[in-house]
Amino acid sequence: MARGENGLFKSVFSHKIELKINNPCMKSVVNGDGSFVIESMKVPIGQNLLTLILPGPTNTVSALYGNGYDKCGELTYLWLDANGKQFSSEWFKGEANSESNFVDSLTLVLHSEPNGTDLHDQVTLSIRLDDYPSSTPATFKISLTYRECFPLVFSVPKIEDLKLKVGTRGPVIDYFFDQYPCKWNQTYTILIVTPLGKTSVLP
Repeated sequence: MARGENGLFKSVFSHKIELKINNPCMKSVVNGDGSFVIESMKVPIGQNLLTLILPGPTNTVSALYGNGYDKCGELTYLWLDANGKQFSSEWFKGEANSESNFVDSLTLVLHSEPNGTDLHDQVTLSIRLDDYPSSTPATFKISLTYRECFPLVFSVPKIEDLKLKVGTRGPVIDYFFDQYPCKWNQTYTILIVTPLGKTSVLP
């Protein structure tokens, strides 16, 4: 049955219609394509620096509807320790150069002594969208290996106990300090400790 005048309506009454528009960036996934990868950094022996320059990650919404970087705003890069606090180290530094609507650039620098004792650390890199806290961040655990020389850490040969009579001349004892592979020009003092705990400087 026809309604209205000649099929036209001057007004229409209906139930209220709610429209909810969701911004797809709220559900975007940082590095959803898995193109950004970083697992470890190790300074080669004999070198004192390792520098990596990496392109930043995409997010799924920008990759689907744009160039991979231009739909959901800028990224935040957080360097965290094992307790979730800001990572701090005199040996490692990470910086991000953010480019609006284009790929970011990450610079990772790890310092080291050319030779020495291997030290290990771990930093967690968390990358998230600035304007969309409900989006899925990308998290990477990066193992750091570098070297440090310790001037007070050295190996020495054992001196056997000697029984000497008063008035007799003791043997000459050749002694050396080994700090390989480190090289230090340090001055050390050798003390003689008596059974009673008294000390005297070895002449």
